[in-house]
Amino acid sequence: MITVDTVDALNAADFELRGICGPTDFIFADDNFLCTFPPPSFSCPATTFTANTDADCVIDVSPALTGNNPPTASCADPTRAQYDLFVDVAGEPAFITQIRANSNRVCVGGSNNARSCSDDIDCPSGSCQLAVSLRAEVKDVDAMQPIRD
Repeated sequence: MITVDTVDALNAADFELRGICGPTDFIFADDNFLCTFPPPSFSCPATTFTANTDADCVIDVSPALTGNNPPTASCADPTRAQYDLFVDVAGEPAFITQIRANSNRVCVGGSNNARSCSDDIDCPSGSCQLAVSLRAEVKDVDAMQPIRD
């Protein structure tokens, strides 16, 4: 089970989550339950799945974007959005490690347009470029607590 929830009204946003476990298990969730602190529109993502292999999973949480040009998101504050990430495996909290801290790069163009990235390989048919509006900080890394970003 993977869940993303808002933490306060001032920083609420319409989030979505995407991820992959091993080479074949793709994860996506958007607008699955009412957020604790509702964003200006839409709701929070949650999903359950059974992985086909025993592998590490990579999860990307980002504001859900519209098809506008440039893409926009439903955020209470356009410069900051906070969330709690909860991951349970077989009913127990999972060990979570942040692998992309202080992300300030996004894909420009291609199938991952406006998603966070580390380099061009994360951006099929696009490029990974600086975007000073994005930043991620781990507030709490504890297997028994959610990660707040």
